[in-house]
Amino acid sequence: MKTLQELKARREAILAELGNFQGRELTAEESAQFRALQQEFDQNLREVASINADAASREHTPAKSNAELLREQMKELREGQRREITLATEIEHSGAIVEKINPVIETRNEGLGLPAAVSITTGVVGNEVWPTSINDADLQEVGENEALSDQGLDFGKVTPLVKRVGLSIPVSNAAIDNAAFDLEGFVGGKINVAKRRYFGRKVYSQAAWGEGNICGPFSGLTPKGTIVCDGADTAAKILEAVAEFTDKGLDPQADGLCLVIDAVTEAKLKVTPIVYGESAGMVISGGKLLGYDYIVSHYINTTLNQAKTKLVATKDKFLGIGFFSFLSVQTHGTERMAIDQNSKAVAIKNETAFVLNSSVSITDLSKELRDAEGKKIAAFALYKLSNVAGGSSSN
Repeated sequence: MKTLQELKARREAILAELGNFQGRELTAEESAQFRALQQEFDQNLREVASINADAASREHTPAKSNAELLREQMKELREGQRREITLATEIEHSGAIVEKINPVIETRNEGLGLPAAVSITTGVVGNEVWPTSINDADLQEVGENEALSDQGLDFGKVTPLVKRVGLSIPVSNAAIDNAAFDLEGFVGGKINVAKRRYFGRKVYSQAAWGEGNICGPFSGLTPKGTIVCDGADTAAKILEAVAEFTDKGLDPQADGLCLVIDAVTEAKLKVTPIVYGESAGMVISGGKLLGYDYIVSHYINTTLNQAKTKLVATKDKFLGIGFFSFLSVQTHGTERMAIDQNSKAVAIKNETAFVLNSSVSITDLSKELRDAEGKKIAAFALYKLSNVAGGSSSN
């Protein structure tokens, strides 16, 4: 099929040839040539109009839903026209299935939300490097003609540890063939919850995953102290713990302060007075913990078992304090979903497996945070909680 540019060029050539027949009588042969050129010119106009109409139609065609795209791409996979399905987060009209991490998930997956200061940066190409200034320069008061002394600035750098992650989601072929089955919703929901469970484990757990593995900011931390819940000075001790960070220059608002507790502790603090015997309110009130943002996650009370193979509940409960603006959560490259329809493993179950492959990183930038004297400052801390009933859970 000719392009629009080729058709326009041919149209100009036809007009030039038709001009050669003007102003004189034509022979029978020339008359035939003239009629043939006129017919070609008319056909040219129709083809140009058709191409323009198709282009206009595409511009006004609404984007297909994820469900429509997934079913179309599944058909192409079965017919051998496609090898994999591409997931995207922001690219529209690209044929990629746009995936978003939903803010609301099922209640049985408690503790998988992230603090407001943490956003997942997707599609990162290569490994981002964050330069960190090891020391600062100071203004000097000097005389009008006095030389300034040199102040060296040393720079370190923080790079993310990127690891491959993946999951396989089996779906029965009967469900896939059923047009009423929300295939995209089912697969997308499974991916959504799996990701949030992964990030919940990594961001909040105390598990020391070991060198070469992605670790969260509370991984392997030693508690800085103990705070008695339901005690006369509970509120004061929590405020003192936060103040230790602000004294070092961290800003609760600008640096994304968020406290992490489990559901049992939340219930306890909702009925714990700020000051006993006075009407000052409760430690948790109006969705805030002493005025600060907090998040509920049972993962704050988890660690690795002795074999370092799975998460288990800790003996005690803990309060996590974190300035989450210093935590970078990223997915790297393009997420791809391969489809296994032919292997023996899925054939004997009459299933199709959706296999997701991705690469992620979780980087604690505060590890290179320093105060005015060049000393390292931690942006995350753990405190043991006592006098809290109930045990922890893990998964």
